[in-house]
Amino acid sequence: MFTPLEASGLWLYARHATLLEYGVDLENRKLFLVGDIVSPNVENMVSSLHMMGTSAEPITMVVNSAGGCDDMMLYLYDAMTLCPAPIYTIGMGMVCSAAALILVAGDRRSATPNCWFMTHKGKMVIQGDEDEVRAASELNAQVADRYWKLIARHTKRSAQWWFNRSKNEGELWLNTDEMRRHGVIDRVEVSPRTLKNVPKRPIETRAREGR
Repeated sequence: MFTPLEASGLWLYARHATLLEYGVDLENRKLFLVGDIVSPNVENMVSSLHMMGTSAEPITMVVNSAGGCDDMMLYLYDAMTLCPAPIYTIGMGMVCSAAALILVAGDRRSATPNCWFMTHKGKMVIQGDEDEVRAASELNAQVADRYWKLIARHTKRSAQWWFNRSKNEGELWLNTDEMRRHGVIDRVEVSPRTLKNVPKRPIETRAREGR
């Protein structure tokens, strides 16, 4: 038998282990999508949305990801948009590629002050005979077309705007001011601490003579 203090400690340990292993905090209705958008990361998110979706209380999803697989991206996107409970997404760190769609799909979207957002045309490696390569290329074009249209669905810019900016610049990177301007997020998270403003002017990277 455990004492109440020992039982409480074991419960906290199990809860923390679950959070670290699966990125899930069921009690506080929080999900942490950290790392690549692949299996089993996405499966953990989708199954948790299914469990939490039985309540009308909001679900918070923190996103910090460099991207991942198209199929897992669409799987999670559909799970989010079909979930009865509202989902609040928060971008932290870097939100890139496939993760960009997950962030904008939230019912309320925000980002921490030092978060960056990136979209790009994407790359793929195709193997097989001539027919298989042609079929895979056509499918990739259709998925890419859907990606830009879904991004546009949740932002202030058109699918053509997102495609053109991302293709011409190779990778389109946005800071939080730009994210808010283009409708990627609704607001920037505010620190409860009193912090000095970060200057917008870039630092000088070349040393001046005489220094």
